[in-house]
Amino acid sequence: TAHWVHLGAMHAGLNAIALAMLAALVGRHLSARAWLGLWLFASLVISVALWTGMPSLERYVGASGVLHGIATAGGIALFSHQRLESSLLLGGIAAKLVGEQLVGPSTATAGLIGGNIITEAHLVGAVAGLLYGLVAVRLRARRKL
Repeated sequence: TAHWVHLGAMHAGLNAIALAMLAALVGRHLSARAWLGLWLFASLVISVALWTGMPSLERYVGASGVLHGIATAGGIALFSHQRLESSLLLGGIAAKLVGEQLVGPSTATAGLIGGNIITEAHLVGAVAGLLYGLVAVRLRARRKL
């Protein structure tokens, strides 16, 4: 349930804006079933990874990790239709993740939402989205054979 709970209205609002932007960008390339499956898969992977890999983490809330997964899987789904947009989206996610791992989270965003940003959730969410997206592409290719 951590991926549905937020620190406050600002945190929920920022996640809702990101979700709306992703829906506009990749929404038609992911079925409703894929959106739900991806949300559940990324949520589970993130929760297990944080629980096992960061035992000192006492609380985690927010959808940003799952949103990174949706963006990554959506970027992969978008590739066969719009390569430039897909490449820009995936490149932007990769650059953001590298920046977060090297420099740390945005202190401005942390102040805005009123809490810490767990960048590991973003990274794990993107990896979950990558796995989900690659498997989905592979399954789609098999059906066409």
